[in-house]
Amino acid sequence: MMQQNAFRLFSRKFLEQVEVESTDGFTYSIELLAKSHRLGLKISELPAKWFERSNGSSRFRVFKWASAYLRWYFYIIETTYLRVTKNIK
Repeated sequence: MMQQNAFRLFSRKFLEQVEVESTDGFTYSIELLAKSHRLGLKISELPAKWFERSNGSSRFRVFKWASAYLRWYFYIIETTYLRVTKNIK
């Protein structure tokens, strides 16, 4: 089965400018995307396709990390749609 995703690349300047606060799962990816958007940086994605693994299992734990992911989704809603001003660490 073929899967789709996107790779994200962030500049060194940006990564040195912000603090990564996420500690659970892969939430750092959403956090960095949210902070990039908040700073008004250009966001581009490169689509990628790959075939599902035939051995092993995924380490993605949606229920375990749900609250950590929701934090950044709410951050995006607040800063984009509700126009709440937040300082970026």
